[in-house]
Amino acid sequence: MKKIGTLASYVAVALFVAIGVTQCIEVSQTMPDNAVVFADDELKLYHSPMHFRDDKVDVPPNLRTTTAVEARSQEYKGDPTCRNREYFSHQRGSLLKATLSDWTGLASQSRWNEDGSWNW
Repeated sequence: MKKIGTLASYVAVALFVAIGVTQCIEVSQTMPDNAVVFADDELKLYHSPMHFRDDKVDVPPNLRTTTAVEARSQEYKGDPTCRNREYFSHQRGSLLKATLSDWTGLASQSRWNEDGSWNW
């Protein structure tokens, strides 16, 4: 009987440590390859459509619409302002929260739709 109590204590401590560790690990989702971006062929940069929406400015006429994978294949870089604003990733929270959300089907809504359009 004493062995069962000791084993239960070890399991409880291991579970407590595992939960604590998974709370410390942050999970993010990166922009999918089919995400729609605006490419600047002169500066070799790509921009999130949200950059222009949030700044309340029109998309400059010299930018063209493309996909993230195409922009990266042409060795374009993400616009520094968009990177700083974390437009190219989606913070899902802790590993524990993300895992529980996935298991329960209550996952936080992605920043991107299946077709690559932005979900903002």
